[in-house]
Amino acid sequence: MTIRGYLYSFLTLLIIGGGVAGYVYYRIEQNKKAVEIALGQYNKALDDEDYDAAQAALQEALARVRIRDERIQLRRELLNLMMKNGRWNEAKSEAQYILEEYPEHYDAAATANYCLGRFALEKESSFEDARKYFLAVVDDHADSVEAPAARVGLAELQERQGDRVSARRQLDTLVNSGALHGEPLDRAEQLLGRLNLDLMKSRQLQEGDITYKIEKSDTIGDIAKAHKLTPELLMACNNLDPRRLVVGSKIKIPNVDFSIHVDKFTNTLTVKNHGGFFIKYPVRTGRYDDETPVGDFIIHTKLVDPKWNDPNTGKVYPPNDPLNELGTRWMAFEGTLLGIHGTIRPETIGKYTSNGCVGMLKEDVEELFDLVPIGTPITITGSQNPKIKEQSN
Repeated sequence: MTIRGYLYSFLTLLIIGGGVAGYVYYRIEQNKKAVEIALGQYNKALDDEDYDAAQAALQEALARVRIRDERIQLRRELLNLMMKNGRWNEAKSEAQYILEEYPEHYDAAATANYCLGRFALEKESSFEDARKYFLAVVDDHADSVEAPAARVGLAELQERQGDRVSARRQLDTLVNSGALHGEPLDRAEQLLGRLNLDLMKSRQLQEGDITYKIEKSDTIGDIAKAHKLTPELLMACNNLDPRRLVVGSKIKIPNVDFSIHVDKFTNTLTVKNHGGFFIKYPVRTGRYDDETPVGDFIIHTKLVDPKWNDPNTGKVYPPNDPLNELGTRWMAFEGTLLGIHGTIRPETIGKYTSNGCVGMLKEDVEELFDLVPIGTPITITGSQNPKIKEQSN
């Protein structure tokens, strides 16, 4: 072959190679763009709380990514999404795959073990397996974001196995530490609130509780007032009949110093005891941001089965009227117009729909009413959450 022939062949190969390289580069860029689009759809679906669409978009991105570290991060994100979306069978399979393929990856393995622990606890009621997986997170991945959530799982195991005091102690530490966020925090607060209330109402003395010997002239109301309790709580703690107090008998006086904290951004009411978390309830607040005032107040009036004066029409609805919007309980904190009360419209809880009062579910407000005495301080903070505002319209 002549020099010219070699030159033509070289140029031909160069052109072909350039075309192939250009095509490969084009495909890579197209793939990157497709991944970016899928991840954009994922983020939008998350914002819209459309978890099915979010999962589909994330799986589309995962199918196109080839870099190992990026795939691991996407699989971990996918696993978290499956748990949030309640797709536990898919989540279990994904967690097992991660542990098989990427056991050395610290964060991904922590997420996978946590998922398998929750699956064993919630779906299989296998306490032994749940403990194994939760301890794998706590012991081997102590610095992971899943470690506090795994400790919540261990506390749930203690509660289900009857050790309510240890479960309460563990949850109390976690909730008040600020280490929990999102769904694990919600779950921990819900269980801790029930444990706090149940243990307080039990005859068993808790830390700081004292006993009191009933004297001849005592009444339930007098004893409760002297110890800053409600009569209802005192009776519940001791299974007392107010008409049959036994002189000389000892009763439990729970160690309480309650305060109420309302957050308008989350539409929640938290009861604290001595400054620490006690129990939390969902509430509704005012339609407009300034209708439910922020600041410090106290409960100055409590009524069972109150009448309701409709501020829009002036019409008065008597107690037990099916149209009485106050429901069964009223606790005034600002004059006679604003208070904490029940509702005949439970679907409005969590929204901005009231005339300024703090509304609660019937069973919740009755529970709160029996818990907190007149004089209990209330702090209201926050401003309206745009997402809740949109749902309220």
